[in-house]
Amino acid sequence: MSAAQIDGNDEWLELMGKDLLMRVIGSSASGADSLGDDYNDEPAAEVGDAIQLDFTGRRLLSFDGEGCCSEKELPFVEKRGCLIALGDGDVIPGLEMAARFLSIGQRAIVKCRSKYAYGAGGRRAAAAAAAA
Repeated sequence: MSAAQIDGNDEWLELMGKDLLMRVIGSSASGADSLGDDYNDEPAAEVGDAIQLDFTGRRLLSFDGEGCCSEKELPFVEKRGCLIALGDGDVIPGLEMAARFLSIGQRAIVKCRSKYAYGAGGRRAAAAAAAA
């Protein structure tokens, strides 16, 4: 699936079945829209590529495949200009997988079950396991 196929899509895309969903919600003013029509023909990012992300992590109150995370829920992480190498585990696997389908400047909402995030024990358990 190319970025051109998902741009402006109002439906949730199943990246890993119903366990990892993404919906493109637009592009930033300085992003893909200003690069011209030929940009979307570029290959998607691959493992090992360095990419820069802005993202906000929120806990899902429910995961029914239709709704979204609550804007009332306070973010547990907010990053701007975060440089990552795809495949290095710098961010949760669900975010890495979704980033591979986006073009420069595209914005998306990504929802994933715990197995593509911090696991069943949550963020604290993942941090403790990494420290051990």
